[in-house]
Amino acid sequence: MDHISRRLVAEGHSVSYVRFDDGYLTEELAVPDGVVAYDIVVPAKRFPWHVWKQERKFGEEFRNWIGAKKPDIVHTNFCLPGNVARRIAMQTKVPGVVTTYHELFGSLNAYLKCSTRRTERNCNRLVYISKTVARSYGASDFLCDTNIDLSHPKLASASKPELDRDSQNTVQDTSDSKHQLIYNGIDVQQIQSFGANAKPVIPQQLIAVGRLVPEKGHALIVKALPKLAEQFPEVKLVLVGEGPQRNQLAMLAKQLGVTEQVEFRGWVPQGEVIATMTQSHCVVLPSIHEGFGLALAEAMLTGRPIVASDIPVFREVASDSGVRYFAENDSEQLATQISGALSDPDEQSQQACATAQRVRENFSSELMAERYLKIYEQLCPKK
Repeated sequence: MDHISRRLVAEGHSVSYVRFDDGYLTEELAVPDGVVAYDIVVPAKRFPWHVWKQERKFGEEFRNWIGAKKPDIVHTNFCLPGNVARRIAMQTKVPGVVTTYHELFGSLNAYLKCSTRRTERNCNRLVYISKTVARSYGASDFLCDTNIDLSHPKLASASKPELDRDSQNTVQDTSDSKHQLIYNGIDVQQIQSFGANAKPVIPQQLIAVGRLVPEKGHALIVKALPKLAEQFPEVKLVLVGEGPQRNQLAMLAKQLGVTEQVEFRGWVPQGEVIATMTQSHCVVLPSIHEGFGLALAEAMLTGRPIVASDIPVFREVASDSGVRYFAENDSEQLATQISGALSDPDEQSQQACATAQRVRENFSSELMAERYLKIYEQLCPKK
C-alpha cells in the first residue's frame, strides 16, 4: 500500500493507515511521509473466542475514526479487521469501499469464511491479488483482469475461439466490474539497487524468506539438508523471518544433525533481505499454499536460481521461466532440485533476463498503484 499512498499524498490527498494492533508485532512499522498512522490496540487473542472482543474493540474505535475523518474511500486488507471495517463503512455510508483479498478462501477458519461472505456485499470493489485467490473465492468466472490492456488490438478484435476461458471473461467485462484482478507489486528499482550492492555469491548457501509458520513449508528444507550435505558439505540454509514455528524448526534441525547448517536470521530490513538473497546460491520457496508470493517475485528480480513448490500461484507468477519446481510436501524431490541448482553454475545467467523481465512487465509497484488509483477515481471522481 505504501506506493499507492505516496502517489495519493503527492496529488494532495489525505491518507491514513488504520492498523489492527493485537500485540503480535514487536517493532515499529514505518509509514510513508505524509501518511498518518492510527493504531487500534485490541486484546490479545489467547483463546478462539477472544476474536469477538477484538472485533468489538476495533469496531468501536474504527466507527469513531470514521465519524471524525469522514473518508471518501475505505480500503481494507486481511479478513479480521477488514470484515469489521467494511461493515462499519457501509453503515456510515462511506462513498467507496474496496477490499483486497490476499488469503486463499480455503485457508480461513469457519468463522472468518462466514463473516467474509456476509460483509463482502458491502464492497464496491473486490480485488484479488492473483487468479489463484480469485478461484478460491469462486470469482474467476466474472473477474475483470485489469492486468491486461483491453485496448490492445489483438484483444479487442479477438474472437472467442482465439481466447482461453479466462481471457473470454476478461475481454467481455468492463473495468468497473465489482471483481478485479490486480497483482501485488514490488519496487523494481529499489530491489535492483539493493541487489547491486550485495557481496559476491556464497557457494552452497540457500535462503528461504517468510514467516515461520507451517504453511510456508520450512520444515521441508530442513529435512532435505542431511541428503544435501552428503553431496555439498558446505551447504547452509539461511531462514529470514520470525514466527511460532522457530523453536520447532530448531529442534528438527538438532534431531537431524544439521544445527550448524541452519541460521535463523529473524526479521531484517528489506535491503538486507534482498542483499542476502542476491548473494545466496539458490532461493528456496517451499510453501504449501500462497495467495501470491512476493518473495518469489523478488527472487525472480535478483536472477538467482529458484527452487519452488509446484503450487498453482507459483506457476501463475513465474510460469516456466527457469524455476525448478518440486512436488509439494516432498522433501526428497526438493533435495534433488536443490542439488541440480547447486550443480549448475550457469543457471543464473541463462534465466536472469527472462525472469526479471517478467517481473517488470507484470508485478511492478507502479503498475499496481495505477490500477488501484483507477478504481479510486471510478468510485470518487475528481470534482
